[in-house]
Amino acid sequence: MSKPEIILILGAEEGSITLYGVKLKNEWHFLLKYEESTYQKGFQSAIDLLDEYSWHKLIPRMIHPEFAEPLLSEIEKRLHSNHFRLAYWRRLVARSLNLTKMIQ
Repeated sequence: MSKPEIILILGAEEGSITLYGVKLKNEWHFLLKYEESTYQKGFQSAIDLLDEYSWHKLIPRMIHPEFAEPLLSEIEKRLHSNHFRLAYWRRLVARSLNLTKMIQ
């Protein structure tokens, strides 16, 4: 089994929520760490788990570069009228993608 990678870290007043991903046979499986967690197959399943916590209202602290654009797309669906928070997410995604380009 591949080593799990951090996909997204969200901060909240009472702690944080971390989305992990592991690639198995060219397909990503996801685990949302909060209390009791199990891996979910597929990105949409991961988003469904995050939706249980109103994740778009939390503070993003880290985004895995491979998932920056798909996560931003999901955020845009949820924050289309909140320009301030949407701008914050867009800046974090841009930083995440720029760091990847600098490493390559």
